[in-house]
Amino acid sequence: MGWRMIKRHIFLILIIVSSGNLCAQPLSSHNRKAIALYEQAQQQMEAMQFDKASQLLHQTIRLDTSFVEAFILLGEAYLEQDNDSTGIVYLKKAMMMKPAFRPRTWYEIASAALRIGDYEEAYHAAVQFLDQEKTPGKLRQSAELILKKCVFAREALQHPVPFQPVRMDENINTEYNEYWPSLSADEQVLVFTRQLPVNPAKPLSPTNRQEDFFISRRNDSAWTKAYNMGAPINTGANEGAQTISIDGRKMYFTACGWAGGYGNCDIWFSMMVNDKWIPPVNVGKPVNSSYKERQPSISPDGKTLYFVSDRPGGYGGFDIWMCSLDANGKWGEVKNLGPQVNTPFHEQSPFIHFDNQTLYFSSDGHPGMGGMDIYVTRKINDTLWEEPRNLGYPINTHKDEIGFIVNARGSVAYFASDRPGSRGIDIYSFELYKEARPSVVTYLKGKVYDSLTGKPVAAYVELIDIHTAEVVSLSRVSLEGEFLVCLPTDKDYAVNVSARNYLFYSENISLTGI
Repeated sequence: MGWRMIKRHIFLILIIVSSGNLCAQPLSSHNRKAIALYEQAQQQMEAMQFDKASQLLHQTIRLDTSFVEAFILLGEAYLEQDNDSTGIVYLKKAMMMKPAFRPRTWYEIASAALRIGDYEEAYHAAVQFLDQEKTPGKLRQSAELILKKCVFAREALQHPVPFQPVRMDENINTEYNEYWPSLSADEQVLVFTRQLPVNPAKPLSPTNRQEDFFISRRNDSAWTKAYNMGAPINTGANEGAQTISIDGRKMYFTACGWAGGYGNCDIWFSMMVNDKWIPPVNVGKPVNSSYKERQPSISPDGKTLYFVSDRPGGYGGFDIWMCSLDANGKWGEVKNLGPQVNTPFHEQSPFIHFDNQTLYFSSDGHPGMGGMDIYVTRKINDTLWEEPRNLGYPINTHKDEIGFIVNARGSVAYFASDRPGSRGIDIYSFELYKEARPSVVTYLKGKVYDSLTGKPVAAYVELIDIHTAEVVSLSRVSLEGEFLVCLPTDKDYAVNVSARNYLFYSENISLTGI
């Protein structure tokens, strides 16, 4: 939620500052009419009226074809209108007139070229910027990263990974935007976010949308028509970026601007009781803070929450953090995943797999194809992760890839995209190539009930690795007496069930060969 808006505001600030720098020195034009139009265009830029600014600047450069500042501002106006190709043309015209006039313009060209996947242009412009701008700082760091991304992308384009995405059917995808899929371990429950029109009279207007959760259930091999989860979770505001528990009966999600929050965006929790979702509650501190917390991912045992935050103490931008339940069932100390995962830039959309070891996430701070790429890392211990691996092209492109999940078996991945063939942003699935897969996980699903009355029993289910005597899982069944536990394959387990006033029950199961 909100990623594209964040990127736009950051870039807008750079433009306003750069425009001020252009005014701080004598202008390259001596044409009074051209200068007057240029100053009007600056005012329109500050008012975010980029189309009006463009019109004024076209008049300006017709009056003075060597007005360098006007060409730069016109290029920036096009960038702000998401017209990177045209923006690059005018920025380059300015720098061809005076290559050393303003080094940062080369950086703007490099960034825009990377956004459209023009790696040769991006590389050349980044080199020009670095040759002229010797002062260490954020822009130089970003330009160095652009060079690394261009080198990576050139290689990745020559060695594409297997990728055959299949658009999910009309029971899931509609003319509206669908994204951020979440899947239960048994692949029977699919929850996702859909953008809906606030005003039905303008159903496709991009400014007339709000987010709600939708849910679909598998019927044999097909997904049923998704339905709105409704109140009390869905409201007239935005809810999104959710994660569900392995049984699909608990959900953590992001809500921004809700009453009772600690900051602008917080993480909230709800669960099903008697097959109905209860009113959401704020997860509270220390997970939430006065900063932004969003995009949660709950571990398969329900004990660790991964999420994104821009709170202090990170490595820059949005980082991925984790927090685990203590012995009393309270959220303990919040920990940053560290510099192996997080960068001085942005990390987004963590997804901890059902194996509880493999983490998929998006980042624009590691070498990749351009924007937010998807990476995979594996947990070494509680404080250390393997070096992230880019999932490669064409899974990753020069655009932003976020909201990536993988089923329990590790064979199928789900993601959202506005690629050709979509009706807006749609949810896709594809077979994940072997090198990017997590450990294979299966699940044990059951129900504890009274043999005489048939009523559910409040029981605890314990699973023990027979060969190591390690307690793999200890969980309490739901109010309906049901439980679902993820288990590594190729092992043998003891299943122990205990309940007050009932005889102890134990059974061995073998997953060897599965």
